[in-house]
Amino acid sequence: MAEGPIEEHIAGLIEAFGVPVDDTDRAIIGAAWQQFGPGMEQILTADLTAVRPEANFDPSSPPQD
Repeated sequence: MAEGPIEEHIAGLIEAFGVPVDDTDRAIIGAAWQQFGPGMEQILTADLTAVRPEANFDPSSPPQD
């Protein structure tokens, strides 16, 4: 599997903490990015201007109308 910039970046971050990254780790990183990357890109590029922010936001409580 060919590595892209994000896979190289993630592997580099892990190695920066002194954890060696082998080919198996790189394959797992690549597979995870293939699975979750497109959805994360959609979230990052979504137009949320019409979404009204929640008043009194409390992450420990369910959403309020």
